[in-house]
Order: sequence, then C-alpha cells, then structure tokens
Amino acid sequence: MKQMLLAVIMVAFIFSSAVLSEQDSSIALKKDAGGKISFKLKDADIRSVLNLFGKQLGMNIIAGDDVKGNVTFAFTKVTPLDGLDAVLRVKGYEWTREGDTIIVTSQKMVKTFTLQFANAEEVETSIKLLLGSDDTVSVNKSYNQIVVKSSSDKMGSIIKAIEEIDVPQIQVLV
Repeated sequence: MKQMLLAVIMVAFIFSSAVLSEQDSSIALKKDAGGKISFKLKDADIRSVLNLFGKQLGMNIIAGDDVKGNVTFAFTKVTPLDGLDAVLRVKGYEWTREGDTIIVTSQKMVKTFTLQFANAEEVETSIKLLLGSDDTVSVNKSYNQIVVKSSSDKMGSIIKAIEEIDVPQIQVLV
C-alpha cells in the first residue's frame, strides 16, 4: 500500500512539474508574423523543450532514452527549426526527420577516409585536435585510412581539414 501511495505521489509530482515548466515557457514565448520565435529558458528539461519545439513546428518529436538533461538558452527571432537544431547541437544530439516526425538520438557518425597523399598517422594527430571528448579516430596503416566517429556538426570541419591536409607535396625541380 505504501509503495502504491508513493508511486501515485511521484507521478503527480512529475506531471505537475512538467505542466508547470511547459506553462512557464509558453507564457514567455513570442512569435512574430514571419513565424520566428523569441523566448528564453533557464535550466529547462530537454524533453520539455523538445515538446515546446514540436508544438511550434506542428510536428511530433520522439527522443531516445539517452536524451536527457537541462538546457539554458535565449533566442531572439529564430525559426523553430533553427532553434531546435541549435539546442540539440549544443547538447550533442542528432536528429532526423521522417515525415511529420523528428527523431532525436545521441548517435554518432562513422566515416572512413582513404588518404591519397598524406600519411594517416600524421593526419590522425591533427584530427584529434578537432574531436570532442567522446569522439574517436583510428588509423588503418595497411590502406592508409582514417576512421572517425563523431557527431554530424563536427564531421563537416573534420572533412574539410582532411581535404586540406591530403594534398600532393609541392615539388621543386633543381
């Protein structure tokens, strides 16, 4: 009986705090004629923030079990999609759109680079400077390849760096 009562109280508390946080954020939200939104939240639960963006976008948002934590931000005249993308990138989450649903996960991208001119071990040293704490890079010496596991927002800068490094050496004729 005590366990049942405790469970009911916990559910009521969680529900009321979620409703309160959602009400607080919807009161401060301003939407202009162009559909851009302005609002700020401090230490807000990421799932409540996703719910808010889902309502603004008119879309369903599904978050994986590993999507958790709090966020603090202030937006002035951003599109809901740009705001959602910024919040998720800061937290290190990935999202994909399937029809009217956005799926949020913490998955990482894995990309293999076969180098034409540069030495993979030397490039690895340079690439490590661009990686986050939970990103990885490994070298396959046999094929002069680098395998990078990172989030999609960092992968663009990694690709660009590898393209700039993997160039033929300048040769001087004497």
